[in-house]
Amino acid sequence: AARRDLLDRAAAETDALSALVQQLVDAHRFEQGEVRPRPRPVRLRELVEGERDRVSAVAEEHAVRIEVEGDADAEVDPELMARAVGNLLGNAVRYAASTVRVEIRTGLLRILDDGPGLPAPLDELARPFNDQPAPASGEDYRAGAGGLGLYVARSILEAHGGRLVDEARGPGGTVLLAYLGRRETA
Repeated sequence: AARRDLLDRAAAETDALSALVQQLVDAHRFEQGEVRPRPRPVRLRELVEGERDRVSAVAEEHAVRIEVEGDADAEVDPELMARAVGNLLGNAVRYAASTVRVEIRTGLLRILDDGPGLPAPLDELARPFNDQPAPASGEDYRAGAGGLGLYVARSILEAHGGRLVDEARGPGGTVLLAYLGRRETA
């Protein structure tokens, strides 16, 4: 049992390290302008539910429920958009108290969590290697890789002509708006 536990922890650490390396590669590719989306018609609910399923183990560990509401079609690069949604969901699950909700609308994903809220404006946080402390379990952690997931998600949205906006970031939780294409209003 002790060996299995050790192997499970080693596998989880390896997965986390692999995800970090992928985020670093993605950040570098976006900075170099090497990412070109290849949009095609996508059912957003299917894409979001796929990413929800991918982060479900982490959600279960944190006793967080992920709700998905609505549906719409979009012209996006499904692999890139899945990475953006996965990053946003992963962050929301990590900090939520009990619930993360994704509302799907035409041209927009609204991601809400009931966590402590963002510790700083999104523009400060969505930078690779920002030094903002991340509160978790009553302590502030400085992981050294903070901001990569938000940076990559924002870069993917911008590559599609969209943007990432923090609608709310107070103590009642965070609400992020992921615009999938150009819009006139926030």
